[in-house]
Parts: sequence; C-alpha cells; structure tokens
Amino acid sequence: MNKFRIIKRSSLAVAVIALSAGSAFAQSTQTTVNVTASVQSTCNMQAGTTDVAFGPIPAFLSGTQTATGQVTLQCNRGATVSIDINNGSAGNFGNGQAAGLRAMKSGTSDYISYHIYQPTGLSASSAGSCGVTGTEWGSGAGGSALDVSTLYSASGGPRQINLCGVVGAAPTGGYAVGTNYLDVVTVTATY
Repeated sequence: MNKFRIIKRSSLAVAVIALSAGSAFAQSTQTTVNVTASVQSTCNMQAGTTDVAFGPIPAFLSGTQTATGQVTLQCNRGATVSIDINNGSAGNFGNGQAAGLRAMKSGTSDYISYHIYQPTGLSASSAGSCGVTGTEWGSGAGGSALDVSTLYSASGGPRQINLCGVVGAAPTGGYAVGTNYLDVVTVTATY
C-alpha cells in the first residue's frame, strides 16, 4: 500500500507543476507604439497650359496689345508655393525695343519686346485679371516671383493662373515683317 501512496503523491506533484507552468503563459505585458507621418508641400503642373499668343501685331502698333496665357498648378492643401518665370530663350532677353524686357525673335535680328505681368485678383476660384500694366513677373526681368500659397490654404487641387502678356507701341520705324516671332519662357513653381 505504501507504494501506491507514493505513486499517487508523485502524480499530484506533477499535476501541481503542470498547473503552475500553465499559469505562467497566461501573463501579459503591453507597450504603446506611435504611428506617425509627415506630408510635405507637393505641386505639379497640369495639362491645359495655354500660350501667350499675341496673334497678328500691326507693324505700327500705336498703343498696346495684350494676350493671356494660362498654367494650371496642382498643389496639396497648405502648400507654400511661389511661381517665377525666366527671361525666355537664350539671347532674346533685352534685344527688343527695351533693354530690360523679354523679347520675341523672328529671323536673325528682328525682335519685339514684351511684358508678362502678374494677374490681379488671383484666388482659388479665379485665374486673376490682366491689364496693360502691372507687376512684371520674373525676378530676372526686373520683377518678382509670385507667392500663390493662399490659393491652397483652404483646400488643395488644381488652380488656373493667368500669364498677362503685353506688347508696347511699335518703334518709329515699325516692327519688322517676320513670318513668326517666338520666345519660350519657363514657368517654375517652387514649393
């Protein structure tokens, strides 16, 4: 009988050990993990750009002639962005009737000076208005870049922005006949 009791006690000890080992697996521990992100200003030019096309200009233009081009810039909400326009094609700047202006070229030595002014009244719902005078657009052309951050303060998305072109009165000898006058400017958004 003694043997039987020893076996029984040893089975009970194994059961107690198994139960205490099982309770060690029931414990838990916790920690927290931060989930973070950072969103930077992002912009891109969209399709839908229109040229500043003056069309036919009278050889003896007595006043001014205007033309409006347009770019579409898409930025995210809260973007800080400015737009600048360069001086145009190499060798054209300053070669027209005014030394400090962009110029369209025809042939080898015929130029027409022109302005690109910043639009007024630019808003998230308006591409702005153009006039025959204004702030010259482009730091290289004696003007300045245009801060358009307010267009994206309430919401992001595409915004149309007018480029206000103006050609002044022709010189005394008139503009030279040319098949086409052309200049190519680069519009840069910095964000």
